[in-house]
Amino acid sequence: MPKFGTWIFAAALACGACKKSDSQAGKHTGPLVVAEQPPLPEDPELAKRATAQWKKHLQKEEEERQSLFDRQRLGQHRAAIKQLTSARKLLDEAKGAQELAAAQTAVNARLGELRVALEQLDPWGNSTRLRGDYDALVTLLATDYGAARQAAFRGDGQPLTAARTQFDAHVRAMQTWLEHIQHEEDE
Repeated sequence: MPKFGTWIFAAALACGACKKSDSQAGKHTGPLVVAEQPPLPEDPELAKRATAQWKKHLQKEEEERQSLFDRQRLGQHRAAIKQLTSARKLLDEAKGAQELAAAQTAVNARLGELRVALEQLDPWGNSTRLRGDYDALVTLLATDYGAARQAAFRGDGQPLTAARTQFDAHVRAMQTWLEHIQHEEDE
């Protein structure tokens, strides 16, 4: 059995070894060699494909984000579309220039309320996929649609046909999107 002095001597040696390794911890003991690496070859065709793949991925992510946002607000979207079609109907039912002027005033008031509701629905202006359609329809009803009805009263039906076609295309696109996200939710 070793004596007590041997233990102290062994402990002292161990502490000295620790001090030596601690003091040299930051120092390199040999030369550090860093080899120069040539740059990786760039393949322009692969870069184009990778960029296209990344853009496609980002588009899919954006669609999923907007889908989730709109799905949570289906009722609000349907109510807004109903307000827009109701405003159009009011303009379409006007029988003359005076009725049309009164209808346009009423429609503009409704559109003001709808703009506030749309701002509350999507304060950032980029969360819903339908924002562009809403903006186009509000602008159409506030300006061009009434002017097209006036032209129809004067015998020129072409602007009204164009305005109706534009209105219907936006509403159809909106309803298609809402049906798509409704179907996603049901799955």
